[in-house]
Amino acid sequence: MSIGSHGEIIVNMDVCSLCYSCEDECPIGAIQIFNEKVLVCNLCSGDPECIKACTEKALVLDPREKNHSLVNYKNNSEGLTSSQKRFIFVKKQGMELRKKWRAKLA
Repeated sequence: MSIGSHGEIIVNMDVCSLCYSCEDECPIGAIQIFNEKVLVCNLCSGDPECIKACTEKALVLDPREKNHSLVNYKNNSEGLTSSQKRFIFVKKQGMELRKKWRAKLA
């Protein structure tokens, strides 16, 4: 796996052995192997369709934003399935977003 110029994840299937290590180790469950393919969001090569489709502007991509550490997620994700990791990550992100919204309304 490598990171492209827009921050997208690129999987080189020519060298991937489908060992499932990446899926098991991802602290937020963002990698899945399905039908012998590694599925990971690649940000649509810098032009994410989900962001364009979101009419509420709930999804944003700011390439200037620094990458956030996933260490805290890794520490708390031992023994969880990918689905459980994704749920925890999305729930935490939602809680942080709600705090920002409440602060703006106050």
